[in-house]
Amino acid sequence: MFQTTTTVKQAPGPSGLELPGWFVRLKDNTFRTFVDLALDYGPVARFPFGPSRALFLCSSPEAAKHVLQDNHKNYKKAVTYNFLKPVVGHGLLTAEGDLWLRQRRLVAPMFHRRRIESYARTMAETTEELLADWNRLGPDDSVDVADAMSQVTLSIAGKLLFNRDIGRDSDWIGEAMVLLFRDVNQRIMSPIKVPRQIPTPQNRRVQRAIDQLEELVYGLIDERRGRADEYDDLLSMFMLAEDEDSGERMSDDQIRDELMTFIIAGHDTTSNLLSWALYLLSKHPGVRRRLEAEVDDVVAGEIPTFSEIAGLDYLEQVIDETFRLYPPAWTVEREPLEDDEICGFHVPAGSIVSIGPYFVHHNPDIWDNPEGFDPDRFGPDAPRPERYAHFPFGGGPRMCVGADFAMLEAKMILAAITKRFRLDVVTNHPVEPEGTVTLYPRHGIKMLIHRRD
Repeated sequence: MFQTTTTVKQAPGPSGLELPGWFVRLKDNTFRTFVDLALDYGPVARFPFGPSRALFLCSSPEAAKHVLQDNHKNYKKAVTYNFLKPVVGHGLLTAEGDLWLRQRRLVAPMFHRRRIESYARTMAETTEELLADWNRLGPDDSVDVADAMSQVTLSIAGKLLFNRDIGRDSDWIGEAMVLLFRDVNQRIMSPIKVPRQIPTPQNRRVQRAIDQLEELVYGLIDERRGRADEYDDLLSMFMLAEDEDSGERMSDDQIRDELMTFIIAGHDTTSNLLSWALYLLSKHPGVRRRLEAEVDDVVAGEIPTFSEIAGLDYLEQVIDETFRLYPPAWTVEREPLEDDEICGFHVPAGSIVSIGPYFVHHNPDIWDNPEGFDPDRFGPDAPRPERYAHFPFGGGPRMCVGADFAMLEAKMILAAITKRFRLDVVTNHPVEPEGTVTLYPRHGIKMLIHRRD
């Protein structure tokens, strides 16, 4: 059970002879160790990384609201995001200050609610291509739905944001991202960080992955050069944008950083959500039957329309509950500019403050049966959770700009799959969450695809 006392000024956590064992656990399985920290030490757990810096793991809505919203001006992205910069540079994910504000304003029109409605058709047609492939499978053929969801969401992101289908590249892009995310995680947790310039086998693998992604991104830029005004997508927005003061346009390197960010963020979180949703539905046949009944009743054809999606209330509950159990952005890290106090505990400037949606979403002081899958928690008759008890897209000024896009995409794909197929996890296939930059299934999720007709 979580401890709830906030009277101690020094946050509790492992110390002394306990620390070496915790460091070993962190290196072996960061995600599982963070879960144990939250369970053992309560809403604010302190983990020292040296004499002058500590990590504070926060697992209460009050802490999340304080850091992300109420006192957000005292916080910047934590130093841990620096390890992502070789991949995404100074894109929207890692940018700060005026650069972040300018880029946020630039991309916001792409994710306006009215514009998102126009994306529904492309989402449906792309999903139909995937389901046509599934329709040719035999009864004993299995599919790794983690790979399949990565392919379809990457195709959608490419078509809508860059006017190019990059879903065919999903295999190597997925492998590259897993490698890069694991490398980032290892560097964050390792006390000795080998410079990337030293050609170790690991560094060479990482650099090859970055080179592959850059080749794709710079190829997109080169293809569009001189024709940016012919398109109305994110890539053209970046290429045509001018600085208000100087009138200069973004350099290719700046555009590269933003495209790299959206290739990763534009599909990885949604593909993970869908993978976990299909897994949970296979383990809870009663919930699946109820969802099938709603989809059959509302969706007239084989693929849902935008207007039909609005009538799928139980589908939204299933997605909200999946977000609760397996939030893709499982931890969000900030660094206080000045000393702060969180839930009564002193947090020095320069600390790493980890606001964990996963830990808040699993807090037994907030949720009954927190490990159970129960979409009725979000039903019309259920009390609404407080704002920062359920926040899969973050919060405050830096809340995910693509939240509405991701929700529509998840609903379209999951409704289309439910209408035509029933998926079951392959017996004895290991399903285990791994938390690096996102929370994804470490071994994939192999499932048998059954046609509902």
